[in-house]
Amino acid sequence: MYSTVCEYIQKTYPTAKRVVSFYADLPDAPPWMAAAETMSKKIRYAVAGQRAVPGGYPELRPFAQKLMSYNPDIIDLSGGGGATGGLQGAIVKQIRETGYTGIIMQPTVPPPGIMESLSPHS
Repeated sequence: MYSTVCEYIQKTYPTAKRVVSFYADLPDAPPWMAAAETMSKKIRYAVAGQRAVPGGYPELRPFAQKLMSYNPDIIDLSGGGGATGGLQGAIVKQIRETGYTGIIMQPTVPPPGIMESLSPHS
């Protein structure tokens, strides 16, 4: 999943270089984070940071504001669609509410109904 998404971003947004990954602090997170770091380095992205947030978090805005200090071109949600389930739409919404207008990478298919719940401008 990472190779396909990263190749698309690289072709579509060639100036994007700085990646920040974040993930729910769950037992299956380490392989996703390793994949994110491996693919980022493979296509010569600068890995600006990786951050964990407690699983089941309802409020992400303070955390998203901290991500902005890394000045990312890409925020990688690290395959969290399956891990964070129905929170995925809220996560994207809250990141956008911090003023972030860059790329949000979700290298997995979110649970049914999530994409349909987002506005076309999310």
